[in-house]
Amino acid sequence: MNNNFNIHSYFSHNYGLGDKPAVTKIKWLTKWRALCTLAALVLLFVAGPVGIAAAVVVALIFYVPPILKNNKEKKAAEEWQNNYNIRKNTWDEEYDKFYANRVAKLNPKKSAILKLGLNLNPDIIDEKKRTAAEKEEYPTEPFDVYGNLYDGWYRRGKDGIYRTDSNEITWLFFSKEQIYIYTIKFKLTEENKKRENTQEFFYDDIVSVSIATSSTELKQSNGFGTNEDSIETEEFRLVVPGDKMIFAFTSNDKTNNSVQGMKNAIREKKNPKK
Repeated sequence: MNNNFNIHSYFSHNYGLGDKPAVTKIKWLTKWRALCTLAALVLLFVAGPVGIAAAVVVALIFYVPPILKNNKEKKAAEEWQNNYNIRKNTWDEEYDKFYANRVAKLNPKKSAILKLGLNLNPDIIDEKKRTAAEKEEYPTEPFDVYGNLYDGWYRRGKDGIYRTDSNEITWLFFSKEQIYIYTIKFKLTEENKKRENTQEFFYDDIVSVSIATSSTELKQSNGFGTNEDSIETEEFRLVVPGDKMIFAFTSNDKTNNSVQGMKNAIREKKNPKK
């Protein structure tokens, strides 16, 4: 077995292993096997050496092949089950590594800076290393929100967390007057495909920022290892006049604090201290 993680295989029904090999039950009581065995036993008692030879021939023809075939099938089934267990038990970790490698390759923060045309050095990812001028022009630290999209394959890991083929990452940057948004959507099973989108708004245009939950219906044909029909998912919502934008979101302390900081920054811009 090749244990190298293959995203296509792991999103298939049996982790790319196909159906489990069947173990055929040996049917000992067949007409010809019974007749030939009886004849061999008669010759064994009547003809001596000839009977022994006949018994050997009967055994080689009617008994040895099905036993060997049955043992081979059992071995194949055991090997399949072992491989299945390995892939099932390592699914979460292997997926997370694969996902992290893809995100590192996409480098969404750098892409965001370039696509948005921000006055920032795209090769500096650590905000602490920004120049004083850059920090002055973009006083609020940028942050990203990310999460699953359920328009393709998904699996529920042994840790209870759903992992999907389709994913979304959104980066938000804050200048003195505007908010800049970059979103990238990508599928892990389609290495060279991605969808990017950029938007920008003045602080006065922001009506509200919130985190909410919604019910997401799951297509059973795309999911394995679960019988659930729907799950509760989180969303990052940004409302402007005439539009409500929804971004995939995964809650954690850092992101929640960043969202709260964004709300504070918007509030201060919309209601400056006199």
